[in-house]
Amino acid sequence: MKLDLEENSKNAALVIITIIALAGLGLGGYSFYKLQTEGNLQVILIPPEGSKVVGLWTNLSRAIYGSYNTTDWLVEVNNSQILRSNYVVLSNNNTNFTMQKSGWYKVHLSLVLVNLTSNFEYYINFNRNSSLEFSFDKFNSTGTPYRLINSYQFIYFNNSDYFEINCKSNDEFNIGTTELYQNYNQLSIEYIFSLYPW
Repeated sequence: MKLDLEENSKNAALVIITIIALAGLGLGGYSFYKLQTEGNLQVILIPPEGSKVVGLWTNLSRAIYGSYNTTDWLVEVNNSQILRSNYVVLSNNNTNFTMQKSGWYKVHLSLVLVNLTSNFEYYINFNRNSSLEFSFDKFNSTGTPYRLINSYQFIYFNNSDYFEINCKSNDEFNIGTTELYQNYNQLSIEYIFSLYPW
């Protein structure tokens, strides 16, 4: 085995130069996150003061109204712990989240789905402006009658974009609302910063 010290020295020097350059630009205290969106790698900087929680809900339930039913429904939020209406506004039975300020947000969903049927497919979708953008989770039930979901995404929202969380399957299912599951069910929205994606 031959160790290429010259190549390692070059890499180490490049890292040190990069750190010094970032500090010189005033970016030394920033955190860096890599995002993969639509096949493009993006790197974003998080200011040193960190993010700001703009919405936090700890009681989630199944909402059925209009064209929705027991196999295709929306997540409804209740018991708002934090709601900063200058960032996010709720509507449509607390199932629709409209962003009031453009920027990067972190949307984090923790959810317990119950009464699952074996060999059925389940989808927990993030719909932006009435169109599917991604799935927090999609799975084929293997016989366990429940599923724990803990997922988050960094998303750039324009002012007045809205989103909903849509749960779908071919058989009736629900959100676990007993005391055992209530502490797990949570939706949070954090405002990260307003740099436009490139």
